[in-house]
Amino acid sequence: MGATGDYDEFTLEAVNAPIEGDSPADSDGDTSVPPTGSAQVTIASAPAWIAAALTLIVTGVLSVPPPQPAWGVVAEADLTRTPEEVWSVPMPNLTSWLDTPQVAVFDDRVVLGTWSTVTGYDAIEGEELWKVTEPGMTCSWQFEPLLCRAGRGPDAAILRIDATDGAVSRTPMPGALLVTQTGGDIIALRQDADGQRLVRLQGSDPLAPPRWSTLIGPGLRGEPYAPVLRVIDGEVFVSVFAGFVLDAETGEVRLDRGFVYELPGVIVALAAGDAGGRQVSTTGDRDVDDVHLPSNGVTLPVDDDPGSDVVFEVSDGELDAMTRATGEPLWSVSEPPYPYPFARLDGRVLVYSETGLFGLVEQTGARLWSAPAGDGTELAWCACVGADDTVLIGTVDARGDTSLAGLDTATGSLRWQVPTVGDYPLDVEPVGDRLALLTNTSLTLWRFE
Repeated sequence: MGATGDYDEFTLEAVNAPIEGDSPADSDGDTSVPPTGSAQVTIASAPAWIAAALTLIVTGVLSVPPPQPAWGVVAEADLTRTPEEVWSVPMPNLTSWLDTPQVAVFDDRVVLGTWSTVTGYDAIEGEELWKVTEPGMTCSWQFEPLLCRAGRGPDAAILRIDATDGAVSRTPMPGALLVTQTGGDIIALRQDADGQRLVRLQGSDPLAPPRWSTLIGPGLRGEPYAPVLRVIDGEVFVSVFAGFVLDAETGEVRLDRGFVYELPGVIVALAAGDAGGRQVSTTGDRDVDDVHLPSNGVTLPVDDDPGSDVVFEVSDGELDAMTRATGEPLWSVSEPPYPYPFARLDGRVLVYSETGLFGLVEQTGARLWSAPAGDGTELAWCACVGADDTVLIGTVDARGDTSLAGLDTATGSLRWQVPTVGDYPLDVEPVGDRLALLTNTSLTLWRFE
C-alpha cells in the first residue's frame, strides 16, 4: 500500500439510482432506494489494496460446495455504531517491505511484530509491557506462546514467546526461514545447501529427525517475499517466491510453483496458468470443503456467503456474475470501466471502479446506489472487515487527515467516522468486539460497544 497522496482523488457521494429487477432479501419487495446520508467519500484512482486484490484473478473450476464459513466478517461487533478508541500509541514509520508488520489480539495483550521486534501491549491501557528484539523475526500468530523464527543462516533459531510477560525460550535451528506447528510437530521452511526445503519434524524439537523433507526451491536463496506458512485441514500452504501446497502427513507436493496468498480468514491457492484455484477458510470447522473459483474468478476480501451460487469474474475490464453450478451468466457490468468487487454482505455486492464506488444486488446486478467522481473526502483504503450491512473503510480529506468509517452497504452513506493517525493501514485485526488497526505511524485499539 502506498501513501494516499500518490493517487488522483474524486468524490463518492451516494446518489439514488432506480433499481431494476429483484431487491435484496431484506427489502420486503420495496424497490425504492433508502435516502442516502450527506457524507461524501472520494476514492483514489488506484489504491494499492485494489492492485493487490487484482492478483487474485485466476482460472478455476465450477463446483457446488456446502455452506462455508464467512471471512472478513466479525460476528460479535456492532459495526453500525461508532467505535470507542481504547488507546493509541505512535509507531516508527513502518515503510520497509521487510517489516511485514502484523498484529495479534489476545485476551489481555495486543502483540505487534515487525522484522526485528515483537512487542506486547496491555490491552486495557496500551502500555508497552515487554519487547523482544532479534534480527529477522517471522512469527506464526495463531499460537500462544507465539512461535517465531529469528536470526539467519547458521545463527537461526526458533523462539517461543509468552504473550503475557514476553518470556522467551530459544532453540537453535540453523537455516530456518519460517516455522509453524501441527499435531505437536514443527513444520519449518529451511535454507539448505541445495535450496529451500520444507520439513516436518518429530515433535517440538527443532533438531529432531524429520518425518518428511521436501525440496521446493532448488537453488533458491533469500528471504521469502510475502511469506505464508500455514497448516489447514491436513495441508501445508507455503509462499516463498512462489506458492506451494503439500500434504501435511507425507510432504507430497499438491501445488507446485503456483501462487499462495492470505487474506484475513482465507488462503487463496492458485495454480500457474489456467489450471484453476481455490479458497480455503482458515477459520471455522475444518470439515468444510474448499470454495473453488470460476475462470478469472475473484476472492472478495469481505464475504459473508463464500459458498453462494453467485460467483464473480473480472475479465477485459468487465465484471460478470454467473452461477457456480452451471456457469450460466446472470449479469454483467462494464460501465464504469474496470469494476472490481471487494465485499459481499447481506445479499449486496460492493464494487470499486476508477470512477466511483457503487452497490449492487447480488442476484440481479441491480444498482442500489452510486458514489460518482468529484471533490471531497478520499477513500484511502479498505479495512477489509464487515458485518451485516456495514463495511469498514479508511478515508482521507483534502488536508490529509485520515479517518476510519463505517459504510452502509444499502445506501452508500457513512454511518460514522472517527479520526485515525497514519496514511494507510498495514494490518487490521478484529477479535470479538475489538479491532486493532496498525497504520504506518500508529497502533490503535477500538472497541465496538
